[in-house]
Amino acid sequence: MRRQWRVLVPVLLFVTTMAGCQGCDSDTPTFVHVVALTVNPAGPITMQVGQTTTLQADATSRDGPAAVSFSSSDAGVATVDGSSGKVTCVSPGTATITVRSPDLSKTVAVTCTAAVLIAVTPTSVPFDHKIGVTTCPQKIGTLKITNLSSGPITVTLTPSSTALALDATNVTVPANGSTDVGVSFNCSVQGSFSATITLVASNGVATDTKAVAIQATIGR
Repeated sequence: MRRQWRVLVPVLLFVTTMAGCQGCDSDTPTFVHVVALTVNPAGPITMQVGQTTTLQADATSRDGPAAVSFSSSDAGVATVDGSSGKVTCVSPGTATITVRSPDLSKTVAVTCTAAVLIAVTPTSVPFDHKIGVTTCPQKIGTLKITNLSSGPITVTLTPSSTALALDATNVTVPANGSTDVGVSFNCSVQGSFSATITLVASNGVATDTKAVAIQATIGR
């Protein structure tokens, strides 16, 4: 009888252990082994400050799709959303976007350039004025400001000389549109001079600066 119990006890312990571990498989860690990772666009990417693009990344494991994450080597140049892959240029320079999966990673080079929002014509305005002869104030030219972006922009115009008067010092230019700003000499200077009109365009995200040179020849 004692021999029978010696045989039955181990068997009963084994059966009990197995019965209590029916759910053990669900607690076993699952390891994802990524076998392929693709990124589109693969780079290199060049964008202006304020522009964005979204990287599409696909990681494939033996069991199907796998998760990926994104990071930037220099968030001062280009930021990236860690989950969506949206890249935004914030200042001129270069940065590397790294796409990571559990086993594989890839990098995308991003170059951010200064924003180009407007074109201005002409870029220089020379004029002559004869004291006592030429009518004052004297209209010396018109600046045509063209919006090169797909959204509205505001432009601030600042002359470096008080001898120059502008029809407007702040204008809004519609997307892909243009506007004219007249420039006049107010006759407050009695001699020849050089000056600059600085134009700063902004779309709320990026800025673009242009300059127009003024050359006045004043005599009697």
